[in-house]
Amino acid sequence: MPQINTKFLDGTRFLLALWVAVGHFYILTGAQKFFVIPIVGETLRSPGSAVDGFMVITGFLMMYHFYIRQDKNPNESNKTVFTKFWLRRFFRLYPIYIISVVLSFFVFTIMAKNAVAMLEYFTGSGLTPQGTVRPTEQPSIMDLISHVFMIHGLFPDYSSSILGVTWSLSLEAQFYLVFPFLFVLLFKDKLRVKRTFIFFIVIALFLAFLTPKFLEVGSRGVFDQPSVLIYKLPLFILGMIMAGVGLRKIHFSYLLFCLLAVIPFQSSTSSLLILFLSLFMYLDHMKQFIGTPVYKFLNFFRNLLSNKVSQFGADISYSLYLIHTIIIRFVVYWFVEHSASLSFTKYETAAVSFIVFFVLNLLISYLLLVTIEKPFISLGKKVTNNIGKQQDRTSPNVKVAG
Repeated sequence: MPQINTKFLDGTRFLLALWVAVGHFYILTGAQKFFVIPIVGETLRSPGSAVDGFMVITGFLMMYHFYIRQDKNPNESNKTVFTKFWLRRFFRLYPIYIISVVLSFFVFTIMAKNAVAMLEYFTGSGLTPQGTVRPTEQPSIMDLISHVFMIHGLFPDYSSSILGVTWSLSLEAQFYLVFPFLFVLLFKDKLRVKRTFIFFIVIALFLAFLTPKFLEVGSRGVFDQPSVLIYKLPLFILGMIMAGVGLRKIHFSYLLFCLLAVIPFQSSTSSLLILFLSLFMYLDHMKQFIGTPVYKFLNFFRNLLSNKVSQFGADISYSLYLIHTIIIRFVVYWFVEHSASLSFTKYETAAVSFIVFFVLNLLISYLLLVTIEKPFISLGKKVTNNIGKQQDRTSPNVKVAG
């Protein structure tokens, strides 16, 4: 099977996580109401595009690793493959997720009041940069239960009620649930791709376009965030197609069609991010068309995203993504409360608290990686390996014709 250079995704995932973290720091300290950052200020205020990038990468990685495992273990039944897939994702994502959710639930009112105090200090008003009032009431038990089962994204009142960033985790959980069915429906064989792919993409885009119209996604009329899968499904499918094309399971024309169909419905920032991922993903294939000098120039930056620092960043990116808003609300608030005794101006308070937040976020994320993420990932591998061994013991010997 042909291989794809996916190492640049390490640095990309790290940068996307940092984009979300720095963006939320900017928003929670008042954004343009406190300090206008030329050129990139609007991008920092819109970290949703970074989440779009995560969705494309998630679709790609799910499809990529599924194809790889399928080729390595051709005799495994679809049921076994999909069971292993779900278990691996559970052990990879759920431990840190549930810790973050439960912690946020019990300190919610403290964090909410801290956030309001921070806005009042930096901007003179408790209103968010969007002109809204942050809720300070303790979430209900139903809030917590919906988060425990990762279905909160399906309910307007719960989608971002405890820890804001977890709406995207509910969205990803919805994708993990339907991924096997999407694979069987669209990608199981080349004939099925030809018959169903274009029709399905058109329908998915149509529904994705209509969803915010009916559900008022993003308008705060019903849903605060696009946390229902139907709204973002085209991005996940785009990632799946990118993997299929790279591994030569799907013809390139389907990727071209999907890009032309999906990009017009995205923001300009998300569109550029999709094009960036496509460019670096297939850079080696384009070498003969773009010429050696251009290839070397682009490959230099791709390699920067593939070094050891990038790998470290990718390893801690998940914890960093989940915990950063918790840390912001405590670190910045502490400096706000002590700014007078420290003789700090507002700008000095923001600068120092950002440095402390940034370093502390990296350290805590690494600690969580070592003490929680890696042990549970190893446990997940043991569990899924045992499933394979049990299947070997209960299945008849199969001879593969050479």
